Amino acid sequence: MKTYRIQKYGAFGKFKKDIGSNNHFLITALVGLDKIDESDIGKVEPAPWNPQDVKASVTRSREFVIKAGLAWAITCLDVFLKDFFASFFDSEDEFYQLPNSSVVVCYEKASVSPVIKNEENKKSYNEVYRSVYFKFTVISHLLEVYKEQLKDWRIKADYRKGKEGKPAYFPEIELVSALIDLAIQWRNVLVHEGIDNSLSNNTYRVLSKYRGQLNENEYGTLDVEEMKQHFKDRKVMTFKEVAVLIRNIVDFGYILNAYWINAVDKQIYITEMLKKILPESKEEMVNTEENGKGDSKKQYYNELYTLEPDRRKNNVCMRLMQYNVHLEIVDEEAISVEDYTIESYLSKLFSELLFIRTV
Repeated sequence: MKTYRIQKYGAFGKFKKDIGSNNHFLITALVGLDKIDESDIGKVEPAPWNPQDVKASVTRSREFVIKAGLAWAITCLDVFLKDFFASFFDSEDEFYQLPNSSVVVCYEKASVSPVIKNEENKKSYNEVYRSVYFKFTVISHLLEVYKEQLKDWRIKADYRKGKEGKPAYFPEIELVSALIDLAIQWRNVLVHEGIDNSLSNNTYRVLSKYRGQLNENEYGTLDVEEMKQHFKDRKVMTFKEVAVLIRNIVDFGYILNAYWINAVDKQIYITEMLKKILPESKEEMVNTEENGKGDSKKQYYNELYTLEPDRRKNNVCMRLMQYNVHLEIVDEEAISVEDYTIESYLSKLFSELLFIRTV
């Protein structure tokens, strides 16, 4: 039977659009910089350019472009993590910073055991939500708990294809997490003056463990020991290093997409999204008429009123897609949770509001 099902996490779609072809843009900018020489001195477009030292100006510009590329990728990741974090954690959860570490985990959903509940190391939901690193460490430990299920989830949800006819490559979660740790900390020390962030011992261990794999063509023959030394020396990363880190941030996005699709409570999610476009009950319709708010919901309800149930549901699904809910029609043996939730919501809504409908 035909049924509606969520096939992609809406926030992941925005993340992919925002981060775009970041590495391609980096290469384009660096290719342009490499073409600059003394003959360009005195050019006036787009503005007068008269450097005292062309070579030094190009070198510093390369560093700026690389730092900006990484900073933008981390900003895109932070926005994505905020939505993901809010999907699976709330103020009822308990968060603790591990002893002698900057890592924060959720007590109820951590992959480390036991978590010491030290009140001095307790973090509030808002503290974790505001920090890209805290959110990342909480989420990465959650993923470790579900790493076996994620193997299958990633294969089904990741629509990328392997190169030259090869099977798609799915890096291990611990490697992806280690590289994300490095990317965030490296961005911090380059962007924030005087900060002294360091990598966790586990990140150093994992990077060393995958030294050989990272030095293969899949990762552009990355020299892990050289990269770790560059970080320790607080140097701007090479293009090869930043390219791997940005590519890995995208890989992390695909992992979160696979987890969200399979783990989120779709009934709650769909219901909350329906509340954004339609009244929830006859009480809400009455209240909006009295206080003058929510006219758009009432107008949309009236538009749907004349439609047959099937057309009504299809119309609502199209509207949900405009709200970044990625619904697709698929063939399955039974109606999906998403489809059932939409039908139930509409059935209840229209039976309750029929008698107070206004034009």
